[in-house]
Amino acid sequence: MSIVAGENEYLTIDRYTDQWVQKKLGLSYQELFKVVSVKLDQIVSGWMAQVDKPIIATDEDVYEFFSNKEYWLNLRLQIKGGQWTLWSGDSSFDADHGGNWGGVSVNCLFTSEDIMAAAKAMIVDCCNSDFWH
Repeated sequence: MSIVAGENEYLTIDRYTDQWVQKKLGLSYQELFKVVSVKLDQIVSGWMAQVDKPIIATDEDVYEFFSNKEYWLNLRLQIKGGQWTLWSGDSSFDADHGGNWGGVSVNCLFTSEDIMAAAKAMIVDCCNSDFWH
């Protein structure tokens, strides 16, 4: 899987989110999106290489897919102190719980477009988490 962040819907964001990212990191949303989406792609691609892809042919296969933790990976974006970090796996093992967080769950059938959407969602979640602090 390879992500090329070109001019597309994932690079556009509302002005509030762009200003929030600029204030927290000194980066534009577009700059943050490009680095987060590439890193996210690397993490997910490495994980996918280790997971046997399911064959989904029946309703039972669909149920098995959505209920089997082996096919899912939890990812979190942390923005704190002018820096960002991507965490994966069980959140109880995260070393630092401060800052703003955005999270997604990806599955082993995600496409590059799904990963770009996940990167955007995590950044927006971080921005929205400011309302809860």
